[in-house]
Amino acid sequence: MKISRQELINGLLECKKGDHKLAVINRYDVGYGAEHVARWCKVCGSVVVDIDVDNRIRHRPGGAMKMSSPTITRAINGKSVAIEKLFKEN
Repeated sequence: MKISRQELINGLLECKKGDHKLAVINRYDVGYGAEHVARWCKVCGSVVVDIDVDNRIRHRPGGAMKMSSPTITRAINGKSVAIEKLFKEN
């Protein structure tokens, strides 16, 4: 799937605000109707593991593992550099 430069910039800006586009990549049954569910952000590459009960997140998001982001995502979020400048045309 190919996306435009502007779509990437817009997506990263949304991720920076905490609005990730999460996809389920793995489920692990831990008993009593609960599952550890690994989710991956299609835009920035961050990963989180939640505890789901009846296909709903329980025990706060990131209950099994807090969100972990790739180095580039942490660099973007940790600096005041505008994301648009990182992807400027040459």
